Formats: sequence, C-alpha cells, structure tokens
Amino acid sequence: MKFNEVSKLVAGIPHTTAEKGKVLYDIIIENKFINCLELGFACGVGASYISAALDENGRGRLTSVDTPAAKTRSPIANDLIKRVGLEAYSEFVFHELGYNWFLMDAIEKGSRFDFCFLDGAHTWDVDALAFTLVSKVLTPRGFIIFDDLDWTYASSPTMKNAPAPELMRKTAGVRKVVDLLVKPHREFEWLGEVAGMGIARRL
Repeated sequence: MKFNEVSKLVAGIPHTTAEKGKVLYDIIIENKFINCLELGFACGVGASYISAALDENGRGRLTSVDTPAAKTRSPIANDLIKRVGLEAYSEFVFHELGYNWFLMDAIEKGSRFDFCFLDGAHTWDVDALAFTLVSKVLTPRGFIIFDDLDWTYASSPTMKNAPAPELMRKTAGVRKVVDLLVKPHREFEWLGEVAGMGIARRL
C-alpha cells in the first residue's frame, strides 16, 4: 500500500504522526525488512504504517505488543488494521505483563526480528530493559527506532497529572536510554534523530 493511501486512512487518529509514519515506512521499504516488532501500539497507527510498507514490499510480518489497557483505546488497533485492509500483515499481542515479558519469551524461543519500533512506556525503568532485551533478538543490520526521545510525564498533555515521583516526572527516559545505553553500545551504530525519534542499527 502506498504511503499516501495509508496516511489518509489513519489521519486524525493518535498517536503516530504522518511525519513519523513516513520515516517508519521508508526505512522498511528501503531495507526490505521482513520480521518486524512494535513495542507499544496504542490505536494501531504505527502498525498501519509498518504493515503498509510490508504490503508494498510484498512480504513480511509485524508483531505488535501492548498491555490489555490498549483494548480501551478508540479505535482498537485490531479494528483499525482491518479498516485499512492490512490485517494479513499484523498480529496484535495484548500481554498482561507488557512487552518486556513478551521479549523474555521471544529470547527463550530464539525469535529474531530485523526491525523494532519502541513506542511504549517511555520511562527509564521499562525501556532500558526493553532495549537490552531487544538487543538479544535483533538481527545484524537490523534497526531499532526509539519514539518520543524527549517525552516526560511533566510535559505530556494526557499524563502530566499521573502520580509519579518527581524525578520520574521530569526525566526524559527514552533520551537516557539512548545516551547511556545505545550510543556507547559496541554492537550498535547511532544513525541520528528525525521527527523526535532516534534511529540505531545493530552492527
């Protein structure tokens, strides 16, 4: 499916913008990724862009993981992906304990992915572990994209009143993961930032 087609179908649905969707779409098209992983899918907009790229390439599979709380979203990701006609490329996993527990199982099973879009908790405690676990299942030359590099509870329109310690409220957790874990990592090459997202490739 062409980018402009999927972009029109998901317009106005949170949270992945068309600008970010274009980055995801182009990277998958250019690198011909096949086994894709998404951690945190909300309404399924990011999954729609990824699945559209797989469809355009003519093959591939996306596994998207979130908690059962994602079933309270409107629209629900399963419904959106059917609406855009790309359900053949996508599987949504509503894991009761979240994506790090899914990754534990993936490591045990020997699963491998060549692309990962990390767009979930955005906190240091969750996503530092997520990156560490993803590094165990990401294939050589595989990409990982970190969304919302500078997101904080304090700056979030929807989460600013959520109860959390002040240090957590003010810390851009994804930025800390990138600066302290990804950039110094000997097995990863930092490729830069675009549209508020960070991109790294496993060597």
